[in-house]
Amino acid sequence: TAPGPIVAVGNAVNWVYTVTNPGNVELDTVSVTDDIEGVIAGPDSGDTDADSKLDPGETWIYTASSTASAGQYVNTATAQGTPPVGPAATDTDDSHYFGSAPQIVVEKTTNAQDADTAPGPYVAVGGAVIWVYTVTNPGNVELDTVSVTDDIEGVIAGPDSGDTDADSRLDPGETWIYSAAGTAAAGQYANTATVSGTPPAGPDVTDTDDSHYFGSSPQIVLEKTTNGQDADTAPGAFVATGGAVNWVYTVTNPGNVELDTISVTDDIEGVIAGPDSGDTDADSKLDPGETWV
Repeated sequence: TAPGPIVAVGNAVNWVYTVTNPGNVELDTVSVTDDIEGVIAGPDSGDTDADSKLDPGETWIYTASSTASAGQYVNTATAQGTPPVGPAATDTDDSHYFGSAPQIVVEKTTNAQDADTAPGPYVAVGGAVIWVYTVTNPGNVELDTVSVTDDIEGVIAGPDSGDTDADSRLDPGETWIYSAAGTAAAGQYANTATVSGTPPAGPDVTDTDDSHYFGSSPQIVLEKTTNGQDADTAPGAFVATGGAVNWVYTVTNPGNVELDTISVTDDIEGVIAGPDSGDTDADSKLDPGETWV
Protein backbone atom coordinates (compact mmCIF):
# COMPACT_ATOMS: atom_id res chain seq x y z
CA THR A 1 0.00 0.00 0.00
CA ALA A 2 1.01 3.63 -0.53
CA PRO A 3 3.20 5.45 0.13
CA GLY A 4 5.83 2.71 0.37
CA PRO A 5 9.44 3.65 1.06
CA ILE A 6 10.47 7.29 0.68
CA VAL A 7 13.23 7.57 -1.91
CA ALA A 8 15.09 10.74 -2.87
CA VAL A 9 14.44 11.70 -6.49
CA GLY A 10 17.21 10.33 -8.71
CA ASN A 11 18.25 7.65 -6.24
CA ALA A 12 18.11 3.94 -7.02
CA VAL A 13 14.89 1.96 -6.68
CA ASN A 14 15.45 -1.81 -6.50
CA TRP A 15 12.58 -4.22 -6.94
CA VAL A 16 12.79 -7.89 -5.93
CA TYR A 17 10.18 -10.32 -7.27
CA THR A 18 10.02 -13.52 -5.21
CA VAL A 19 8.10 -16.21 -7.11
CA THR A 20 7.11 -19.42 -5.29
CA ASN A 21 5.18 -22.54 -6.23
CA PRO A 22 2.96 -23.66 -3.32
CA GLY A 23 1.10 -26.03 -5.66
CA ASN A 24 1.68 -29.75 -6.31
CA VAL A 25 2.82 -29.68 -9.95
CA GLU A 26 5.73 -28.09 -11.70
CA LEU A 27 5.13 -24.92 -13.77
CA ASP A 28 6.67 -24.31 -17.16
CA THR A 29 7.32 -21.09 -19.13
CA VAL A 30 7.32 -19.00 -16.00
CA SER A 31 7.33 -15.26 -16.69
CA VAL A 32 7.31 -12.12 -14.57
CA THR A 33 6.08 -8.84 -16.01
CA ASP A 34 5.70 -5.39 -14.51
CA ASP A 35 2.98 -3.08 -15.83
CA ILE A 36 5.50 -0.22 -15.97
CA GLU A 37 8.93 -1.84 -16.01
CA GLY A 38 7.94 -4.47 -18.60
CA VAL A 39 9.26 -8.04 -18.77
CA ILE A 40 11.57 -8.85 -15.87
CA ALA A 41 14.56 -10.95 -16.94
CA GLY A 42 15.52 -13.92 -14.83
CA PRO A 43 15.39 -15.69 -12.59
CA ASP A 44 18.61 -14.51 -10.95
CA SER A 45 18.53 -17.49 -8.61
CA GLY A 46 16.35 -20.38 -7.41
CA ASP A 47 16.21 -22.82 -10.33
CA THR A 48 18.47 -25.23 -8.47
CA ASP A 49 18.07 -28.12 -10.94
CA ALA A 50 18.33 -25.82 -13.96
CA ASP A 51 15.32 -27.38 -15.63
CA SER A 52 13.61 -24.01 -16.31
CA LYS A 53 10.59 -25.31 -14.42
CA LEU A 54 9.29 -23.92 -11.15
CA ASP A 55 9.01 -27.07 -9.07
CA PRO A 56 6.60 -27.44 -6.16
CA GLY A 57 8.05 -25.66 -3.12
CA GLU A 58 10.73 -23.94 -5.23
CA THR A 59 11.41 -20.16 -5.02
CA TRP A 60 12.80 -18.05 -7.84
CA ILE A 61 14.17 -14.54 -7.42
CA TYR A 62 13.96 -11.83 -10.07
CA THR A 63 15.25 -8.25 -9.78
CA ALA A 64 14.93 -4.95 -11.58
CA SER A 65 16.09 -1.41 -10.85
CA SER A 66 15.42 2.16 -11.88
CA THR A 67 15.77 5.69 -10.52
CA ALA A 68 13.15 7.42 -8.43
CA SER A 69 10.89 10.03 -9.99
CA ALA A 70 9.03 12.67 -7.98
CA GLY A 71 5.79 11.83 -6.24
CA GLN A 72 3.74 8.72 -5.62
CA TYR A 73 4.65 5.72 -7.80
CA VAL A 74 2.87 2.38 -8.07
CA ASN A 75 3.56 -0.64 -10.26
CA THR A 76 2.09 -4.13 -10.40
CA ALA A 77 3.98 -7.37 -10.92
CA THR A 78 2.34 -10.37 -12.58
CA ALA A 79 3.82 -13.88 -12.39
CA GLN A 80 2.56 -16.65 -14.67
CA GLY A 81 3.39 -20.32 -15.18
CA THR A 82 1.94 -23.17 -17.24
CA PRO A 83 1.00 -26.43 -15.44
CA PRO A 84 0.93 -29.86 -17.13
CA VAL A 85 -2.84 -29.54 -17.55
CA GLY A 86 -5.35 -26.73 -17.25
CA PRO A 87 -5.02 -22.97 -17.59
CA ALA A 88 -1.95 -20.97 -16.62
CA ALA A 89 -1.50 -20.12 -12.95
CA THR A 90 -1.08 -16.39 -12.26
CA ASP A 91 -0.63 -14.03 -9.35
CA THR A 92 -0.14 -10.26 -8.97
CA ASP A 93 1.37 -8.01 -6.35
CA ASP A 94 1.49 -4.21 -6.12
CA SER A 95 4.42 -2.14 -5.00
CA HIS A 96 4.82 1.56 -4.18
CA TYR A 97 7.39 4.20 -3.42
CA PHE A 98 7.25 7.94 -2.95
CA GLY A 99 9.83 10.04 -4.81
CA SER A 100 10.97 12.70 -2.35
CA ALA A 101 11.70 16.13 -3.89
CA PRO A 102 12.34 18.27 -0.79
CA GLN A 103 12.69 22.04 -1.02
CA ILE A 104 12.80 24.90 1.46
CA VAL A 105 12.79 28.66 0.85
CA VAL A 106 13.45 31.59 3.19
CA GLU A 107 12.53 35.20 2.41
CA LYS A 108 13.91 37.77 4.82
CA THR A 109 12.65 41.35 5.10
CA THR A 110 14.04 44.31 7.04
CA ASN A 111 11.47 46.80 8.31
CA ALA A 112 9.01 45.30 5.79
CA GLN A 113 11.37 45.79 2.83
CA ASP A 114 12.80 42.98 0.70
CA ALA A 115 16.27 44.40 1.15
CA ASP A 116 18.27 41.81 -0.81
CA THR A 117 20.77 44.44 -1.98
CA ALA A 118 22.43 47.42 -0.30
CA PRO A 119 21.64 49.90 1.05
CA GLY A 120 18.21 48.60 2.10
CA PRO A 121 15.98 50.82 4.25
CA TYR A 122 17.48 53.85 5.99
CA VAL A 123 17.06 53.61 9.75
CA ALA A 124 18.08 56.27 12.25
CA VAL A 125 20.91 55.06 14.46
CA GLY A 126 19.35 53.59 17.60
CA GLY A 127 16.03 53.07 15.82
CA ALA A 128 14.21 49.74 15.72
CA VAL A 129 15.11 47.12 13.12
CA ILE A 130 12.58 44.32 12.64
CA TRP A 131 13.54 41.26 10.62
CA VAL A 132 10.86 38.84 9.41
CA TYR A 133 11.86 35.40 8.08
CA THR A 134 9.17 33.72 5.95
CA VAL A 135 9.93 30.01 5.49
CA THR A 136 7.98 27.97 2.93
CA ASN A 137 8.03 24.38 1.72
CA PRO A 138 7.42 24.16 -2.05
CA GLY A 139 8.53 20.51 -2.08
CA ASN A 140 6.45 17.32 -1.87
CA VAL A 141 7.53 15.95 1.53
CA GLU A 142 7.36 17.26 5.06
CA LEU A 143 10.53 18.62 6.63
CA ASP A 144 11.61 17.96 10.19
CA THR A 145 14.01 19.82 12.53
CA VAL A 146 13.55 23.11 10.67
CA SER A 147 15.94 25.81 11.87
CA VAL A 148 16.55 29.44 10.97
CA THR A 149 19.89 31.06 11.76
CA ASP A 150 21.29 34.50 11.06
CA ASP A 151 25.02 34.93 10.52
CA ILE A 152 24.99 37.94 12.88
CA GLU A 153 21.83 37.62 14.97
CA GLY A 154 22.32 33.89 15.64
CA VAL A 155 19.58 31.29 16.02
CA ILE A 156 16.13 32.75 15.39
CA ALA A 157 13.53 31.37 17.78
CA GLY A 158 10.15 30.26 16.46
CA PRO A 159 8.17 29.88 14.45
CA ASP A 160 5.85 32.63 15.68
CA SER A 161 3.05 31.30 13.47
CA GLY A 162 2.29 28.87 10.66
CA ASP A 163 2.57 25.39 12.20
CA THR A 164 -1.20 24.98 12.05
CA ASP A 165 -1.22 21.28 13.00
CA ALA A 166 1.39 21.78 15.74
CA ASP A 167 3.43 18.77 14.57
CA SER A 168 6.75 20.68 14.43
CA ARG A 169 7.08 19.66 10.78
CA LEU A 170 7.01 22.03 7.82
CA ASP A 171 4.42 20.38 5.61
CA PRO A 172 4.33 20.79 1.80
CA GLY A 173 2.79 24.18 1.02
CA GLU A 174 3.02 25.37 4.62
CA THR A 175 4.48 28.76 5.59
CA TRP A 176 6.15 29.51 8.92
CA ILE A 177 6.95 33.01 10.17
CA TYR A 178 9.92 33.87 12.38
CA SER A 179 10.96 37.33 13.60
CA ALA A 180 13.81 39.09 15.36
CA ALA A 181 14.50 42.66 16.44
CA GLY A 182 17.53 44.87 16.95
CA THR A 183 18.61 48.50 17.03
CA ALA A 184 20.28 50.22 14.12
CA ALA A 185 24.03 50.70 14.19
CA ALA A 186 25.70 53.40 12.10
CA GLY A 187 26.51 52.66 8.48
CA GLN A 188 25.87 49.82 6.09
CA TYR A 189 24.65 46.59 7.69
CA ALA A 190 24.20 43.23 6.01
CA ASN A 191 23.20 39.86 7.41
CA THR A 192 22.25 36.53 5.88
CA ALA A 193 19.49 34.16 6.93
CA THR A 194 19.93 30.41 6.46
CA VAL A 195 17.11 27.89 6.79
CA SER A 196 17.49 24.12 6.84
CA GLY A 197 15.15 21.17 7.13
CA THR A 198 15.44 17.39 7.19
CA PRO A 199 13.39 15.37 4.65
CA PRO A 200 12.36 11.73 5.12
CA ALA A 201 15.08 10.67 2.66
CA GLY A 202 18.27 12.25 1.41
CA PRO A 203 20.34 15.12 2.79
CA ASP A 204 19.02 18.23 4.49
CA VAL A 205 17.74 21.02 2.25
CA THR A 206 18.82 24.63 2.79
CA ASP A 207 18.25 28.13 1.47
CA THR A 208 19.69 31.57 2.21
CA ASP A 209 18.55 35.16 1.82
CA ASP A 210 20.46 38.40 2.39
CA SER A 211 19.12 41.54 3.98
CA HIS A 212 20.45 45.06 4.46
CA TYR A 213 19.82 48.36 6.17
CA PHE A 214 21.76 51.60 6.44
CA GLY A 215 22.14 53.15 9.89
CA SER A 216 21.65 56.85 9.27
CA SER A 217 23.74 59.22 11.39
CA PRO A 218 23.06 62.66 9.90
CA GLN A 219 25.11 65.69 10.92
CA ILE A 220 25.63 69.20 9.66
CA VAL A 221 28.17 71.81 10.80
CA LEU A 222 28.18 75.55 10.13
CA GLU A 223 31.25 77.73 10.58
CA LYS A 224 30.68 81.47 10.08
CA THR A 225 33.51 84.01 9.78
CA THR A 226 33.40 87.80 9.77
CA ASN A 227 36.00 89.50 7.60
CA GLY A 228 38.06 86.34 7.78
CA GLN A 229 37.88 86.00 11.54
CA ASP A 230 36.18 83.21 13.51
CA ALA A 231 34.36 85.80 15.58
CA ASP A 232 32.32 83.51 17.83
CA THR A 233 32.61 85.90 20.77
CA ALA A 234 32.50 89.67 21.18
CA PRO A 235 33.94 92.01 20.22
CA GLY A 236 34.78 90.16 17.01
CA ALA A 237 36.48 91.99 14.13
CA PHE A 238 36.97 95.74 14.35
CA VAL A 239 35.58 97.42 11.22
CA ALA A 240 35.50 101.13 10.46
CA THR A 241 32.00 102.53 10.34
CA GLY A 242 30.84 102.31 6.74
CA GLY A 243 33.50 99.70 5.95
CA ALA A 244 32.71 96.39 4.29
CA VAL A 245 31.65 93.44 6.37
CA ASN A 246 31.96 90.06 4.63
CA TRP A 247 30.50 86.93 6.15
CA VAL A 248 31.50 83.48 4.94
CA TYR A 249 29.31 80.50 5.91
CA THR A 250 31.15 77.18 5.54
CA VAL A 251 28.74 74.26 5.71
CA THR A 252 30.08 70.70 6.02
CA ASN A 253 28.52 67.24 6.34
CA PRO A 254 30.49 65.00 8.74
CA GLY A 255 27.64 62.47 8.84
CA ASN A 256 27.14 59.31 6.79
CA VAL A 257 24.09 60.25 4.68
CA GLU A 258 23.46 62.94 2.11
CA LEU A 259 21.36 65.96 3.16
CA ASP A 260 18.73 67.58 0.97
CA THR A 261 17.07 71.04 0.93
CA ILE A 262 20.05 72.74 2.54
CA SER A 263 19.34 76.27 3.74
CA VAL A 264 21.42 78.89 5.52
CA THR A 265 19.69 81.79 7.29
CA ASP A 266 21.01 84.66 9.32
CA ASP A 267 18.83 86.09 12.07
CA ILE A 268 19.57 89.61 10.82
CA GLU A 269 20.73 89.23 7.20
CA GLY A 270 17.96 86.72 6.35
CA VAL A 271 18.26 83.88 3.87
CA ILE A 272 21.78 83.46 2.51
CA ALA A 273 21.77 82.59 -1.20
CA GLY A 274 24.06 79.88 -2.48
CA PRO A 275 26.11 77.91 -2.29
CA ASP A 276 28.79 79.84 -4.15
CA SER A 277 30.91 76.69 -4.36
CA GLY A 278 31.23 73.12 -3.15
CA ASP A 279 28.36 71.22 -4.81
CA THR A 280 30.79 69.47 -7.12
CA ASP A 281 28.32 66.95 -8.52
CA ALA A 282 25.59 69.61 -8.90
CA ASP A 283 22.97 67.37 -7.30
CA SER A 284 21.81 70.02 -4.79
CA LYS A 285 22.53 67.54 -2.01
CA LEU A 286 25.22 67.96 0.63
CA ASP A 287 27.03 64.65 0.40
CA PRO A 288 28.95 63.08 3.31
CA GLY A 289 32.33 64.85 3.59
CA GLU A 290 31.28 67.66 1.21
CA THR A 291 31.78 71.36 2.02
CA TRP A 292 29.62 74.17 0.65
CA VAL A 293 30.58 77.83 0.93
